[in-house]
Amino acid sequence: MRNAEKHNITGWVRNTSDGDVETVISGDRLAVEKMIDIIKKGPPWASVTDIKTVRSSEDEEEYRNFRIRY
Repeated sequence: MRNAEKHNITGWVRNTSDGDVETVISGDRLAVEKMIDIIKKGPPWASVTDIKTVRSSEDEEEYRNFRIRY
């Protein structure tokens, strides 16, 4: 959440029932690339083993902020 706000990223993030994390991030290209790099590393207490899908779309819904979905 803090990194998204720091890099002017909008969208959302949520934990799934199987332990994965799902997110949609939106912003300018460089900010999105930086956020993907941050996600690949994960926080110190997490173990990121794989990023399954990264895609770019001009049709993506516009978001006003970044939020955590439950």
